Amino acid sequence: MATHNIALGDATFDGATEGVNPGDLILLEAGSRNELVISNVIGTAVSPVIIMNDGGIVDLDADGAGFALHLSNCEHFRLSGRGGPEAYGILIYNFITWGLFCDNTTQEAIAEGIEIGPDNVANGGGGIGWQTTVFQADPFTTENVLIRECYLHDVDRDCIYFNNYSTANVQPADGFEVHNCVIVDAEWTSILVKQTSNVDIHHNLILEGGADSGVTSGHGGAGIALAGKSEDTNNNHTYHHNIIDNCARGIELNRHGSGFTVHHNHVMNCSEIDTWGGEGIIVWLDDNDVQIYENTIKEYENYGIYTQPGDHGDGAERLDSNICCSDDGGAIHISSDYDNKTNNATGSVADMAFEPDGWTITESSDAWEAGVGGIHCGWKQGVW
Repeated sequence: MATHNIALGDATFDGATEGVNPGDLILLEAGSRNELVISNVIGTAVSPVIIMNDGGIVDLDADGAGFALHLSNCEHFRLSGRGGPEAYGILIYNFITWGLFCDNTTQEAIAEGIEIGPDNVANGGGGIGWQTTVFQADPFTTENVLIRECYLHDVDRDCIYFNNYSTANVQPADGFEVHNCVIVDAEWTSILVKQTSNVDIHHNLILEGGADSGVTSGHGGAGIALAGKSEDTNNNHTYHHNIIDNCARGIELNRHGSGFTVHHNHVMNCSEIDTWGGEGIIVWLDDNDVQIYENTIKEYENYGIYTQPGDHGDGAERLDSNICCSDDGGAIHISSDYDNKTNNATGSVADMAFEPDGWTITESSDAWEAGVGGIHCGWKQGVW
C-alpha cells in the first residue's frame, strides 16, 4: 500500500497520473483550502482506495465556486473525514452548485464523516450531488453508493441528490444507501433519489426541510423523496427508522416503480408552503407494490397518509398499524387499490397519549386500543 498526499496548494489530483493503485491511501492535508478536483482514482472491491483527512480538519471554502470537492471517474473508494479526532473531519461550505459533487463513472463508494454547510453565498447550491453524466460512450450503471454519518445543513437546494440519467448507454442506478446522517434546513428536498433501484434510507434525523416557498410542485420540500421516471427502476426501496420534523412533506413516493416499504418512521409537523404540502407520507405512484406500516405521523396540515388511485399491479399493497394524529388535518386518504387497511389509529395528538419522548405510546392511548400498541420509531439519533 502506498500513501499519496494532496497539499493545501493543490487544486487537482489525478489518480492515473499519480500512480494510485487499489488499496492505496490518499491523505488530504489539514487546513484551509478552496475547491479541489480528484479524478481517476480506481480501487477494487477487495482493496478500495481510502481518501482521508490527515489528522485535522480539511476546511474547504469554495468561496463562491461551483463545487468545493469534485470527484470524477472514481470507483471503489472511501472518502472519509475520520482521519482525526473530529466526528466530521472534512468541512465544506460556500458553493454555488454542489458542496460534494460526484459524476461521470464515480461509483462503488462510501462517503462518511463529512460536514457540508452553511452555504453563505447568494443563490447557493446543494449539499451532495451524485449523478452520472448524461452521455457515456459505453453502457454504464452507477452501483453501490453509501453515504453515512454525515452532517448536512443550511443549503439553498437539496441536501442529498442522487440521480442516474437514463439514456441509451446509461442505465438506472442500482444500490444507494443513506444512514445515520443529520440533515438540517434544506431549502428544497432533504434527500432526493431518482432513477435508482435497491435504495435503503434509514436511521437519519431530518429537520427543517423545504423552507423555500418557491418550491411548490414536484418533490420540493420533502424530507425524503423518490422521483423515478421509468417503470423498470425503483425496486426494493425501504425507508425506515427516520425521524423527520418540520418539512413540507415527510416521505414522498413519486412517479413509477415497484417494491416500496415504508415503516417505523416518525414524521411530525408537516406544514403547507403556499397551499402545497402538509402530508406525512404521500404516494403518487403507478405500477407499484407499496407497504406502509407502523409509522407514527403527527401534527400535519393536510393528511397523515395520502395515496392516489392508479394501476397498482397485483394489489399486494399493505397499509396498517400506522398512527396518524393531528389537531389540524385529516388522518388517512386511501386509494381503493389498497387491500389491507387495518389497525390504523387516528385522532388528536392528545388521544394518542404519547410519552415525553414524543413517539412511545402507553396503554391509555387510543392507538393501543386500536391494536397498534407499543409501535414507535424505536431509534434515537446519536451521531452529533
